[in-house]
Amino acid sequence: MFEVLKKIFLNKVRHKPTAGIDRIRPDRFEKNLDSELETICKKIMEGSFRFRPYKEVLISKGKGKAPRVVSIPTVRDKLVLNWLLIHLQNEFRIDDNFVYTTIDKVRSALLSSKYYYCKLDISGFYDNINHDLLLTSLQEKISSKNLIELTSKAITNPTTPQNARTDETNRLGVPQGIPVSNYLANFFGKRIDVALENNPEVFYIRYVDDLLLLAEDKATLEKCKKILTDRVRSAGLLVNGEKTREGHLRSTGIDFLGYHFTSHTDGKVNLSVRRSSYQKHYLSILRVFSQYARQKKSLKEINMKKFIWDLNLKITGAIIDGDRYGWLFFFSQIDESCHQIFALDEFVDAQLRKNGLSRNDLKIKRHSRTLKEIKKNLKNTDYIPKDHNFNADQKRSFLIEVCNVSIEEIGLMSDDQINITFKKAIYLDARQLEKDRGSTS
Repeated sequence: MFEVLKKIFLNKVRHKPTAGIDRIRPDRFEKNLDSELETICKKIMEGSFRFRPYKEVLISKGKGKAPRVVSIPTVRDKLVLNWLLIHLQNEFRIDDNFVYTTIDKVRSALLSSKYYYCKLDISGFYDNINHDLLLTSLQEKISSKNLIELTSKAITNPTTPQNARTDETNRLGVPQGIPVSNYLANFFGKRIDVALENNPEVFYIRYVDDLLLLAEDKATLEKCKKILTDRVRSAGLLVNGEKTREGHLRSTGIDFLGYHFTSHTDGKVNLSVRRSSYQKHYLSILRVFSQYARQKKSLKEINMKKFIWDLNLKITGAIIDGDRYGWLFFFSQIDESCHQIFALDEFVDAQLRKNGLSRNDLKIKRHSRTLKEIKKNLKNTDYIPKDHNFNADQKRSFLIEVCNVSIEEIGLMSDDQINITFKKAIYLDARQLEKDRGSTS
């Protein structure tokens, strides 16, 4: 257990600077790492481990919408929750539900003439998961009472603002933001899936709280919609009627997970990006140019290396610890010939010209080339930045040229400190890509 926890800290926690309610960051925690891990191991084995309250962070969902509450664990608790996730997966494996595989399955179903659709959304899915139902289902699949007890402590642990304190337990829902939340939500979602997943009359798929039904005729669709709605209700949840959408592929197209499906005259299914999702990316690129223009107007010294890195990162995204970050990674299932991709490249060209800059001189990358690399050459590409492709000298250069770390500071850093500082920097940039993309619901 000790070695597993240590590996989790070094690979998953160390470079993430967020502190929990105790304000202890990973670099401070690391100073007494072995002692902290020994204490954690002892308490888990004894069954006496207790989580500190999660720190509440509010994420805006846009004008007129209630913010999303995200729960931030302490560094110590983050280690334990990651350890718990590993063991839950070992006991009962739930395959990762990637957007690109989900979208591919939808396209295949549409190609089989299932054109009538119904899209449903579960109201407050994470916030309304029933603890008793969840834990009872877990007990049927997971033999370790210690894991069940630790899971119970994790989901009943309160979430509170930084300067507030509470002894109240959380009685409903799975806190969003903790390492086990997606696993538990997907596990609970299986209670809903069994209603239709083997029904030959309809295509059914769920991505977290977004549900999609496809059928060849409207009567079948309505019948299966009722079955699914009743099943959602039996799980203690409700379908959000305001977000329910029904129609026919050929008349309205289908919006799902930020994608837009339309029918081609030759029977093919075209995939593009939903307008609102496209606009978010457009604006995120515009912000990079706006910042450059403001700095130029104020006669401030412009870090061109930083500008080039920021702009290229918006275009290509990045791969860090094997995880894919970026707009085009999310929308990698769109057609290579999609006009939106070429329009984005033209927009970047126009903004470069407007600011007296040259794509070739600055080596600014293209959306169209990035999409080809993702689809056909992802394993071998060096067009998209990957953290493990940076050697020691390149990491030092990145910190000096892009992050404005002084040469003197770099000279005082050990190789390990260079690695940590570099990882933190690109991780923060990658996280910003996810904020720019926003919700796809």
